[in-house]
Amino acid sequence: MARLSQLVLLCISAVAVTAVPASSGRVHSAASVIPAIWKKGAVAPAGKSISFDLIFAPRDVAGLDARMLEIADSKSAWMTEEEIATYIVPSDADKAAVETALKGIGATGLSYSRNGDTLSVTTTIDQASKFFNAQFHEYTNTKVAGTFYKTTEFTMPASIEAQIADVSSFATFASSQHFSRVADLTSEERAALEKRATPSGCSTSAVTSACIRSLYGFDTYTPTTSTGTARLGIMAYIGQSFSQTDLTTYLGKYRSDASSYKIPVTTIAGALNIGLLPGVEAALDTQTAAGIIYPLPSGFYDYGTIFTSGDIFLLTFQYFLGLAASARPSVITISYGSLESSFTSSQATSMCNAAQQLTAAGMTIVVSSGDYGVGGQSGTTCPSFKPTYPGGCPYILSVGATQSFSPEVMVDSSLAGFYSGAGFSNLFTTPSYQSTVVSSYVTALGTTDSGYYTKTGRAFPDISAQGSLQEVVASGSAELVGGTSCSAPIVASGLTLLNDLLITAGKATVGWANPTFYANPSAFTDVTSGGSYSCASTSYGLPAKSGWDASAGLGTPNLTKLRTVYGV
Repeated sequence: MARLSQLVLLCISAVAVTAVPASSGRVHSAASVIPAIWKKGAVAPAGKSISFDLIFAPRDVAGLDARMLEIADSKSAWMTEEEIATYIVPSDADKAAVETALKGIGATGLSYSRNGDTLSVTTTIDQASKFFNAQFHEYTNTKVAGTFYKTTEFTMPASIEAQIADVSSFATFASSQHFSRVADLTSEERAALEKRATPSGCSTSAVTSACIRSLYGFDTYTPTTSTGTARLGIMAYIGQSFSQTDLTTYLGKYRSDASSYKIPVTTIAGALNIGLLPGVEAALDTQTAAGIIYPLPSGFYDYGTIFTSGDIFLLTFQYFLGLAASARPSVITISYGSLESSFTSSQATSMCNAAQQLTAAGMTIVVSSGDYGVGGQSGTTCPSFKPTYPGGCPYILSVGATQSFSPEVMVDSSLAGFYSGAGFSNLFTTPSYQSTVVSSYVTALGTTDSGYYTKTGRAFPDISAQGSLQEVVASGSAELVGGTSCSAPIVASGLTLLNDLLITAGKATVGWANPTFYANPSAFTDVTSGGSYSCASTSYGLPAKSGWDASAGLGTPNLTKLRTVYGV
């Protein structure tokens, strides 16, 4: 029996667009899915301060995508910030037009993001209400403390609608969770696990770091770099603190040669990492990574507080865009997600545009696909499929979960206790790099579950890795944890090893991995059994099959074969 511990994050951002006469601008309405945890209160006090971000429409997203495809195909150097800016940064005239419009509302503290595509604004509720023709209310959230000023509808002023693609963060009501499950162990079972000798091979009852390294060929390469900028960034959000003590204990048992390994903590946007109150998700992500990439440097990036507003994934990407390219990790792993239906097309596009900029500069973004099959965040919404977020963005590498060995199969409720997240985006269309395999898979499905998913949507996951009953240490005790939260850091760690090989050889990092991976399916071990279902049932869902499928993606990684693909 497994249980899921949920982490609720506040994600408040821009909204859907409905056309109205140009003289009055466009009306934006909040996403149709507003979680019940949000409670509407009184009208917001007129004199209260409110901050928001205006996100400029990028100049040429299609042109940037085309250039990135060229780079991925040739495996040449990724783009400099100056090169990316020519596709993204607004013109001086567009900036001036927006700044002029803001003068009428007494806006203060105007500041541009490092790359110039986002303008932060602070004003009062009454001025924002007039500017956006909106009524703001006080909202509370049953999961966290505090009052938030939000609206479910506003009008983009006609004077800036040509320049501004999105407004963050007062009109989205979404919640996010981490994708990990802790097995319910009795005190006797936990004691036995702690006393158990580390097995030399792989066991379905408890998966170790040594097993993972051997299974995917990660142990065929021993890196030596131990200093410098973090090669792997491990993301954490509200409530998930990292414990160096737990990591040291874990490494002492499962990888003794790495027992001195340290992971520095970076707290962002007011986050507070309390090592004495570690989170199981944080333990899983950091211990998985350290056991694979040692001695390569990594970093734990703890973002936000209970008062953090905005799409947490957009905010994450904006944070890294605010750093110099040389200060960013070349891979980040995110074991968290939301329901795609809680976000609108404009907000999701803003998030994805930020992800595109990072990958264009050579970063790989790895995200868990979810733990409820095709059921989104709960698996109880059968039969319509509910894609997770942000993995539908085509610049993100989405990762599903497998179990067992020789062969690996997709996780199921009998062993791992869950079905791996999978689906088709309702907001992002099928990207060119996966169009052929997606078309073939949809054709093979025929009328099965037809109408429950968007056949022309971006399909996920892209690849998979072990996600069942992995051993971790949390608060000094042994635990068995499963979920795509296991799978994502495994893949991210493998790519970190590959990047070290590339950097040592004087080559560009993997960066936007998706086009190269889809062009080289033989670099992955095909997973042909099981599937991603919903409601703890196989009545609805996406089956694994020979070749690419929407449950396992291309399959599981093989470092030796990936080295051949990248010429190292």
